[in-house]
Amino acid sequence: MAEKVWDLGITEDLSKDPYNVKKEDMFDFATSLGSGPNGELYGVEQQICPSGFAYRRDLAKEYLGTDDPDEIADMISDWDKMFDVATQVKEKSDGKVTALPGISALFQNILCTQTVSDYIDGNKIDLTDRYTKALDIATKFNQAGVLGKQEVNTPAYNSSFAAGEVIFYPCAPWSAKWEEATNDPDGTGNWGLTKAPENGFTYGGTSVSIYSGSEHKDAAWDYVQDVYCTGDGVKEAYEQFGFMTGFTAPYEDENSYFFTEEGQYDEFFGGQKLADYFINDIAINTVGQVQTKNEANVKSAIGNTVSQMAANPSMTTDEAMEILKTEVLTLIPEAEIK
Repeated sequence: MAEKVWDLGITEDLSKDPYNVKKEDMFDFATSLGSGPNGELYGVEQQICPSGFAYRRDLAKEYLGTDDPDEIADMISDWDKMFDVATQVKEKSDGKVTALPGISALFQNILCTQTVSDYIDGNKIDLTDRYTKALDIATKFNQAGVLGKQEVNTPAYNSSFAAGEVIFYPCAPWSAKWEEATNDPDGTGNWGLTKAPENGFTYGGTSVSIYSGSEHKDAAWDYVQDVYCTGDGVKEAYEQFGFMTGFTAPYEDENSYFFTEEGQYDEFFGGQKLADYFINDIAINTVGQVQTKNEANVKSAIGNTVSQMAANPSMTTDEAMEILKTEVLTLIPEAEIK
């Protein structure tokens, strides 16, 4: 995990000589994901991860009355509206279909990376400020029984894409290939992309760094700059692998190949221009969390907490927060927790 690697001091600070990467040339969320606690820039994005919701067009038409991404975005523009839609879907389908999969997708993969803040200062960790809103939303959905039972990283989650059990899933640029198309290989044309309630969020992501002990830093930087920053390789990386750079320059021209050329999975998503939507509708409203070792430990604690939330849907925000604090202290005994 990047959070732990950054703290080891084994990667080059790309904001310094001889690299001199300017953070203002990158998306804000990409800068945060590659940054250390003291403003260092240890990595650039191999493929950016500003995220919205992938949705099944057939289920959207049946239960929401439309499969238009802009109309759906209006219908779920905040979490109260999303809750109303989730309740409507459950009632209309007699519980056979849910708007969202299980609590782990909602809390861990969406809400926790949507409501970011500078909540870690060394061993001082303000979990209350950082996660209360996310837990309020998550427990509301969980207690109401409007979520599915498909928890992330399970066969049930993967099979639900093709089974038609869930309308919305978290979706980053990489997800089109590795989640929607992989798990629903016969779903060409039946998927769409829309904005998540309120703001974008970061889902996954991969950073590329340069090892400080390398004898070939110059060659490594030549490759990273060409393929993942603003060089000629950026286009090839997009065309060959669907990678989208975290640097803004290639997107500033409205006639950029990112917007004019058909992407690998545009057809799978009903002909929707995915790169255009990710950049111009989602990335502009996405922020990222600065990465530290303690951030990685908090993420692990969240995973343990959400498992208990899945087992006990009646759990309140206060109860979940106490579990999260206990889990964090187990991993970071010296932490001062709020």
